[in-house]
Amino acid sequence: MGELKFLQTLPIFIIGQDRGCGIKELQDLNLRGSLIIRNLENVMSRADAQEANLKEKPNLHKLCFSWGSWGHYIDLKLAGNVEETFEGLRPHSNLKRLEVKGYVGVRFPHWMTSLNLVEISLINCRRCEQLPQLGQLPLLKVLVIQGMHAVKSIGNLFYGDNVAEGFPSLEKLRLEDMPNLEEWSGFNGREVLPCLNRLFVVRCPKLTTLPCLQSLKKLKLKDSNEMLLGSVANLTSLSYLNIEDFKELRSLSGGLFPNHTRLLTLNIWGCAKLESLSRELGNLAALESLSVVYCDELVSLPEELQNLTSLQKLRIQDCKGLTSLRLQGLSSLKHLTIQSCKSLTSLMGGLQHLTALQSLYIMECPELASLPEDMQHLMSLRQLRIWHCDKLTCLPEWLKHVTTLEELSIWGLKSLTALPEWIGNLSSLQYLNIIKCDKLGCLPSGLQLLTNLDRLIIRDCPQLEKRCEKEKGEDWHYIAHIPDIEIGYTKSESESARGGKGCGRLLGLKRR
Repeated sequence: MGELKFLQTLPIFIIGQDRGCGIKELQDLNLRGSLIIRNLENVMSRADAQEANLKEKPNLHKLCFSWGSWGHYIDLKLAGNVEETFEGLRPHSNLKRLEVKGYVGVRFPHWMTSLNLVEISLINCRRCEQLPQLGQLPLLKVLVIQGMHAVKSIGNLFYGDNVAEGFPSLEKLRLEDMPNLEEWSGFNGREVLPCLNRLFVVRCPKLTTLPCLQSLKKLKLKDSNEMLLGSVANLTSLSYLNIEDFKELRSLSGGLFPNHTRLLTLNIWGCAKLESLSRELGNLAALESLSVVYCDELVSLPEELQNLTSLQKLRIQDCKGLTSLRLQGLSSLKHLTIQSCKSLTSLMGGLQHLTALQSLYIMECPELASLPEDMQHLMSLRQLRIWHCDKLTCLPEWLKHVTTLEELSIWGLKSLTALPEWIGNLSSLQYLNIIKCDKLGCLPSGLQLLTNLDRLIIRDCPQLEKRCEKEKGEDWHYIAHIPDIEIGYTKSESESARGGKGCGRLLGLKRR
């Protein structure tokens, strides 16, 4: 490799012990862009590492140093040499991004805190007990710390000697898989990380508090200590909050959202034992998006939800304990998804007031036998998807008044025996999808009135497919005017001639 004097692009170099596979091969190459150097355990000394001549490669902007299988199988007797080796890998000061994987030394090299790095990732450096003084890097914007099992605290040393200027540019920080991290403090109680706007804390089971982070906008907490949620109350600048995989969490207690006037998005995912949501949710006046997903023990939503007059998107999914749902007062709601709520038997009053609703998805709710009959005022509704609701025997009567509807998708309605004649009232309908409705025996003649209907899919409906056979079926004359038709798994000749433009719509109907 070293003989390729004009080589400039080398994405990855794997160091071996055979002739021609040593790190010295990089010495005279004028490389540019990014480079991954793997199997650095095969570099035996600082002098050998220096032969790579990385500090004389000004056009390398991203470097990844990797030891073994990310440090899992390296003989720890070599750890002393590893530290010296790493010192010898000093890159040029032009380097912008550095990734370190599987480093088994105890200390990081001194040069790491003297470069103009913009992004650093430290991954599975399992023996390092202290983080390097990265707060001294004036241009650092992104920092990922993952799998550093020996680190117990983050404090003054992390911020650097001049804490008043520590991390002056850091915008994104990720702490992941830190099983022994117990403490993360500021500097004498003062605000730190002045520009930090995104923080992700994942699998940190012993960490119980966060420092004061007044500029933080986006926070994701996942599979960590339940006590960590108490810090959310002080982070009033948040616009995005994700609470995920707190498997023992039973309630989002009071005091969590005392004054979060800027919070726009709240996601609560994978809290299997969560029984109740805080009534303080009603205080989130600016909230625009709320998702509650995989919360098996959740029985109901708080009545205070009706105070969320700015809410535009609501998603309730895989909440197996939810038996009924009452939604009212949500005058700004545009998108509502109710999915995989296996015990849900009724949608109670209030839905008729969702006058801004544009899309309604009700999917995989096998115990839901009917939809409310007071929803005729949904005059903004554009999309309606009803999938796998086994007990639903008919489409709701109110739907005939929703002349704004553009897409109607019914999928897996095992008890549905007929479509109503009033379907012809849906004058704006463009897409109609009927899939896996075994008991549907025929189509209504009202389909002939839908002059805007551009796309029809009928699939896995044996009786309908036979009756809609092109030019032969008894119902063909109801649908012959539709430009794109798919019956079963074949397209009509008119669609084939146009290049199958309707395929993308069908793909969009797949479960997300």
